[in-house]
Amino acid sequence: MGNATNLFEGFQSVSKSEWLAKIEKDLKGKPLADLQFQLEEDITLESFYHREDFNEFYEPLTGKNTWQIGEYIEASNVKTANEQALEALNGGANALLFELRHELSEDELSQLLAGIELEYIQTNFGQYFPDKNPALLLERFTIL
Repeated sequence: MGNATNLFEGFQSVSKSEWLAKIEKDLKGKPLADLQFQLEEDITLESFYHREDFNEFYEPLTGKNTWQIGEYIEASNVKTANEQALEALNGGANALLFELRHELSEDELSQLLAGIELEYIQTNFGQYFPDKNPALLLERFTIL
């Protein structure tokens, strides 16, 4: 992969005022402030940020990226959830989060993970039900 500092060398630098002029033209009279997003009571996100808005500039993250391509799988029905997981993995996912709505038996867990090569992906479980027992789930998972 090339050097990150050369990523945009083929493009001319554009000032914030030049971008604002183009945005105002494209908005055809609509105020730019109308596009602000109120995140929380005291936090407003602008619709447009430019390098000139920041005191410090951070280089893009490159190289040692440990990000995963994840998929949430609702697992009330283990057969359907398994099909969805396999489809996600075949589509490029490499991390799964199974949303469990009840305690899975050993057989259900085995059905849920059938055909999934666990050694090649990150596998996560969220237990969304009362009286959950993470230790029991871990025990069942590790004996597969």
